[in-house]
Amino acid sequence: ARSFPPPSRPFVAAAWGRRWCGLLAFAAQRAFSASLLTLPAGSGAHVDGEAPLLSDLVVPPGEGARPSRLGPRL
Repeated sequence: ARSFPPPSRPFVAAAWGRRWCGLLAFAAQRAFSASLLTLPAGSGAHVDGEAPLLSDLVVPPGEGARPSRLGPRL
């Protein structure tokens, strides 16, 4: 996050945090399902690749955001 301009650093850090939480959740779910099905620990496709573009992780405020179905915050 330090390589990005100061105003966008919190958004970048939050995006990377969400990404890692998602990856950990996926790994935990996969391991749990493999244990229920009594599959070997190393079975399945292991996916590894390049890091996604920053533009795929961070959406500027107001862009692409959907309005809340709960109504405006007061």
